[in-house]
Amino acid sequence: PNSVLSHTHPKVLLSNEPGTVTILALGPLANLQAAEAKSPGILRRSKEVVCMAGAFDVPGNATIAAEVNVLSNPSSYLDVMSAVDIVILPLDATNKLLLTPPAMDQMRADLEGEGGGKRLSGGAKALLDFCAELCSSQAAEQSHSVRTPADAAAGLLLHESAVVAYLAYPQAFSFQRGRVCIEAEGLHCRGQTFIDRRAAPSASTNAWYAHGVDAPMVLAAFVDDLQRLLGAL
Repeated sequence: PNSVLSHTHPKVLLSNEPGTVTILALGPLANLQAAEAKSPGILRRSKEVVCMAGAFDVPGNATIAAEVNVLSNPSSYLDVMSAVDIVILPLDATNKLLLTPPAMDQMRADLEGEGGGKRLSGGAKALLDFCAELCSSQAAEQSHSVRTPADAAAGLLLHESAVVAYLAYPQAFSFQRGRVCIEAEGLHCRGQTFIDRRAAPSASTNAWYAHGVDAPMVLAAFVDDLQRLLGAL
């Protein structure tokens, strides 16, 4: 059976058949970098390496140039991409996955029923309250940020959740093949990601990168899956 990994240990890749383990990377790739350094070629045993990383045609969220994961450890991405092709979900796509407070209010109404007549378990209520509070706090922070356009919607951006969404609903994402380059140094552009769009042989490419996402589909699926989880608790 296929396996999914969010924290990579070389033994897991070695103990499973090649092409059966999908690696989900929600942060910098230091653990993958270390695994490849310890056992060269081990990452090629994976089915896919999927990461939330980078910003190509939009500003970064750590600096004007860089997305936070890549900025934290740009060399880890360079080393991993030199060892294996990766699937990248950049801010260009994940910025469109915004869960708003009204959507959370509607979810609560659907779960609790008219007048709050349906009883939720303590665990379900605690998780729902946590999600709602997180969504509201993020919305408030964005509404007071000078970087947020006055007419922009505010809420919880599902950056890391996009990695799991890709695994469950790959048809919601649009990808292109290309060569991704990363600036590992530089005073103002460290961590910046680029796509080399010059005509070049396909052998020089190193990644699939998401340039589009069906946001309504992903958000609807996220809400539905969360409702199912809460209802089962």
